[in-house]
Amino acid sequence: APNEIRKVKGDNALLGVRVGLGRDMTDDKYNPSEGYTFDTGYEQVGGDHNFGLLNGVYVRYVTLHRDLLDRKTILATRVRGATTVGNAPTFEKLYGGGTGRYGIRGFEYRGVSTRGLQTNVANPKRKDPVGSDWIFLANTEVTVPIVGESLSWLFFVDSGLIDSGGYRAAVGTGIQVLIPQVFGPVPMRFELAAPFMKEDEDDTQVFSFSVGGLLF
Repeated sequence: APNEIRKVKGDNALLGVRVGLGRDMTDDKYNPSEGYTFDTGYEQVGGDHNFGLLNGVYVRYVTLHRDLLDRKTILATRVRGATTVGNAPTFEKLYGGGTGRYGIRGFEYRGVSTRGLQTNVANPKRKDPVGSDWIFLANTEVTVPIVGESLSWLFFVDSGLIDSGGYRAAVGTGIQVLIPQVFGPVPMRFELAAPFMKEDEDDTQVFSFSVGGLLF
């Protein structure tokens, strides 16, 4: 394993305090079609490691088309950035890929990362992900209704940049099913994506499945 991983082996005690500012101006909390939302914050962490995490995200929703049944074709765009301040351990650094907060569909979860140099081998290579000091993501998605508002077709382009390598980008499509619940619909997504910009060491993944949280 790389030295970045070896030196944090065992127990690590951390305590963090975060302050932030955000606003939600969308027309619907669970299935927005117009408006924007943003959130920015800073977290200071202490304990066995002392460092900070600064991050921010801006998301915009626009209705592109409304059919005779009042079903909406929605364009969603997201820009997210984050950076560590100080010497963060590898398990608290930033990784891209997969779905979720730092998602780049078409790549495996944590498949986009700076790589650490192997130790105790004859010809060491930069193989294992050890996290990045900063990350930038830009995602665009169009949701087209198929059956009511519960079944939609997705088209998307995900992209991002970390502190090593070039720009990564993938294009894809998928299906979204909204499952009714007491506090609002829960999305279930089946997606296919193919990277068209990547680095040789990146871990890619064609199919992704997620439940319970919208990428945007």
